[in-house]
Amino acid sequence: QGSVDVTRSLRLSGGLRYTGIRFATVRDAAFGIPDSSQWFRDVTFQSSVRWQLAPVFGLHFVASRGFRAPNLN
Repeated sequence: QGSVDVTRSLRLSGGLRYTGIRFATVRDAAFGIPDSSQWFRDVTFQSSVRWQLAPVFGLHFVASRGFRAPNLN
């Protein structure tokens, strides 16, 4: 993640994240569980712009994308 002040009143921020999660099961015939393996991978980001219009008033814009691994029941 990083930030840069473009001017005294304008700041840009952003970041990237890679997430990789692996779920695996071992075969168990007694419970009917097969050998299985799954990967869940994604790249997410966060970006923002902060514009300070006056000492007591500013605007903050944010765009982002999240990732949540699925539930396994």
